[in-house]
Amino acid sequence: MSIPDHHQSELERLTKILEQARGVQGVSLWADAWKRLKRNKAAMFSLWILVGIVTLALLTPVLPLQSPIYQDVKNRELLPPQGESFLFDIQAYEAETTLLEKQASAVQSKDTDEYARLRLRIEEREQTHPIELYWNNPGIFVKSMIKIRLVIFGDYCFPSVFGTDKLGRDVLSRVFWGSRVSLACGFIATFVSLLIGVSYGAISGYMGGWVDNIMMRIVDVFYSIPFIFIVIFIMSFLSSPGIREPLDNYGIEQIHVFFLLIGAIYWLTMARVVRGQVISLKNEQFIEAAKTIGATRMQIVFRHLVPNVMGIVIVYLTLTIPAVIRFEAFLSFLGLGVNAPDISWGLLVNEGVQVITIVKSYWWMIVFSGMALAMTLFALNFLGDGVRDALDPKLKNK
Repeated sequence: MSIPDHHQSELERLTKILEQARGVQGVSLWADAWKRLKRNKAAMFSLWILVGIVTLALLTPVLPLQSPIYQDVKNRELLPPQGESFLFDIQAYEAETTLLEKQASAVQSKDTDEYARLRLRIEEREQTHPIELYWNNPGIFVKSMIKIRLVIFGDYCFPSVFGTDKLGRDVLSRVFWGSRVSLACGFIATFVSLLIGVSYGAISGYMGGWVDNIMMRIVDVFYSIPFIFIVIFIMSFLSSPGIREPLDNYGIEQIHVFFLLIGAIYWLTMARVVRGQVISLKNEQFIEAAKTIGATRMQIVFRHLVPNVMGIVIVYLTLTIPAVIRFEAFLSFLGLGVNAPDISWGLLVNEGVQVITIVKSYWWMIVFSGMALAMTLFALNFLGDGVRDALDPKLKNK
């Protein structure tokens, strides 16, 4: 039986369309968003600025910077930007320690008392090693990076091109080391708010009814309490000897609690945003399909709903990070956040304000730390705006 001519032509047309369709590759939401984000020059420039800042912050222990806590008030108090290089005395210290170890090895089998005396001196020197003194008892990982820096650069350090502060400390190294604390606060606190806010908002929006009402009223109560009072109360409570000592025994520092505390404060808006998105999605067909195959409530929430709201969550994250950094800088500026010997950009700005007088202006004390903070916040905000536009389907063809 032959096929009619008009059916044959229609079949050929459909075959050609099918072949063309096979040659077309679909574009995912994220690939399309990245393509549109790359067209936003301000957002891409901000992204590269942030990559550079984060990279320098991570590599700070390896860079040939001066000690951020070394003080020399007599010779280096409030010096303007300098071009003279600075040298440590670590290599001479280690050379002397190596000599003592050789002497101890030489008398180990001959003179037990002399060997014990030399070993005691070596142990005492290890407790007062310049790395411990110049970098405030760094952790194992940071200490390893500092040792790599000493192998590469030796005792050489960059000049004080950002000047020195009122205690003779190098401002350049303090800006670099302060970036680690400020950025860590921004990312860790935002990650904590992400975990709490997304989980809380998704469960509230999916459960609905009286559960949703109770959970949202709790959010309203927290919103009514000023954040600053919560921070003051908790930080004062943690500073008491009865609480401080047990935390020290477990290796929990006050700055770690501070990061978690800010994150636990900033989850409220995240919860509301996620709740609204979940309410709009929970009656869609893919949720009904998940129920049909026997998915539990928690599986539906975290395996089906949460992945579908990650677009708006990522946008909100890019706007939360600068807000958290600003909040930390504000608290440190008031003396309620990061405490010495830890360093943050907010603390550096506070130190700069303290030495500004109408008689003489030590401009370098506030300009460089303020510029680092402002540049990071501007870059984060521009990137956040760009990500929001890239993920907005209404702006796809604009």
